[in-house]
Amino acid sequence: MNSKSKFKTLVILDLETSGLVYDEPKITELAIIAVHISTLDEMKSDEELPRVLNKLVKFFDPRKTIRSKATELSNLDNHMLKNYASFNHQTVIAIEHFLNDFQKLLCFVAHNGNRFDFPIFFNEIQTALRTNDSTSINQIDSSLISIACVDSINFFREIYRLISDENILDKKHIDNINASSDLSLSNVVSINRRKYVDIPIKSNLARQLPSMKLLKIYERELNRIPILTYHRAEDDCLMLLAILKRYLPDWLQWIDNNHRLLSDFTFLPSSTTKTTKFLSKKNVNCKRPFKF
Repeated sequence: MNSKSKFKTLVILDLETSGLVYDEPKITELAIIAVHISTLDEMKSDEELPRVLNKLVKFFDPRKTIRSKATELSNLDNHMLKNYASFNHQTVIAIEHFLNDFQKLLCFVAHNGNRFDFPIFFNEIQTALRTNDSTSINQIDSSLISIACVDSINFFREIYRLISDENILDKKHIDNINASSDLSLSNVVSINRRKYVDIPIKSNLARQLPSMKLLKIYERELNRIPILTYHRAEDDCLMLLAILKRYLPDWLQWIDNNHRLLSDFTFLPSSTTKTTKFLSKKNVNCKRPFKF
């Protein structure tokens, strides 16, 4: 299965920060969990997480006031982090060395990464290398910015949109579909839930999709409350990995077509600028039934 994807290692990334992305936040906690795709491929269906996981977890003094809302979510404050170094050039080197052990190609995965983790991570790397004492070091010397990135929230938006539309088709006869609607007869391969439907992505959904918060997706997919703690970076990585493992074949196909490089995230979203959502395709194309 993994041979069908050009990526060999998934690198789950999660950040806790000093504030919202619009405040030019600094990283307070970073978690990276790397796992070979072949390891996920070989797991039994009833296994939630693989035994072999490689982790890098670090805490940082942000050198700026942590907003109260950020403290409420992450349970981290300035006093707790006062004896730690800030994210710096040595941090970049440590992350590079950690990732060098894994089979290439690598792909960073973060939930809401396009609007949060990836631009903040890139900005911290850029700042660390720019302020390094060595004049021979500059931004392009970091191999991290050439690693592919995908945002899992976009994947789940497409998955749940597809599931929602399939359920609607299950409840209607094919002759009730209006020929002028977005779902024409030519788009329908089968109305059976275990078959495939090619559904256009609509910019304005006619119906409300379920919550895309990581915790809510975990509860729906695993059908239980997690024992992990939401908004602790390592635990968020583990929750995301457990969810994605259930969709592995479709997930691997999707990331091949929807990844970007970390170097693409050269700016932080502002409160007055709407970030364009990256979608490389107009349609959701399923090559196999999803695993529920």
